[in-house]
Amino acid sequence: MPTLATNYPEMSQSNRPLVEVPSETRVVEYKGPLAWRDARWKVVRAALALANVDTGGSIVIGVAELTRGTFDPIGLPPEQAQTFANDEISRLVNEYASPAISLSTEIGAVNSKIFVVISIAPFDQIPIVCKKDGENLAKGTIYTRATAMNESVAVPGESEMREIIDRATDLQVRRMAERFRRMGLLFPPNAATPTSDAIAQARQDRLRLERGSFE
Repeated sequence: MPTLATNYPEMSQSNRPLVEVPSETRVVEYKGPLAWRDARWKVVRAALALANVDTGGSIVIGVAELTRGTFDPIGLPPEQAQTFANDEISRLVNEYASPAISLSTEIGAVNSKIFVVISIAPFDQIPIVCKKDGENLAKGTIYTRATAMNESVAVPGESEMREIIDRATDLQVRRMAERFRRMGLLFPPNAATPTSDAIAQARQDRLRLERGSFE
């Protein structure tokens, strides 16, 4: 039975609902009470998957699944909770992730019990690929959270792959638009993200400006 959380701060308001009303979704994965050594490969796989979801997501340690879809926030004993260190979690996750994943870890108390919440940011340039083989991990695989079931899996179908491609494309367009603005092109600062036609037109306008033929 987990020990009461006498030496841990209260969980932040943003993460507290994940524990108080546990419900596994596409962007939240729960694990029962485990030390880092026993949870690490599950965390790595979940992180690789959540980083490829449009919003990122969270991994919550200390919430046990009693039956499918039924969860019990039983918490962690202090000796397990103290094994989770953000630097070590980030190091191991990014040993397998390419490009690197941004994550943060909070250890806090909810109703006098200890929980760990690992927050995973979505990729900000290109999709995350597993860069080497590991426990339940395959080199060259893109993982995600399946839309049909709340599990961390290799991309299972067209809808998940399209979502990943759409996000990568949108990010690329936004970066190009910002680059063009810095170059002095004609996108207003508050304009919506331009279409590919607008970007092509902007390129032509830039060339005309450089040649002195812009009217």
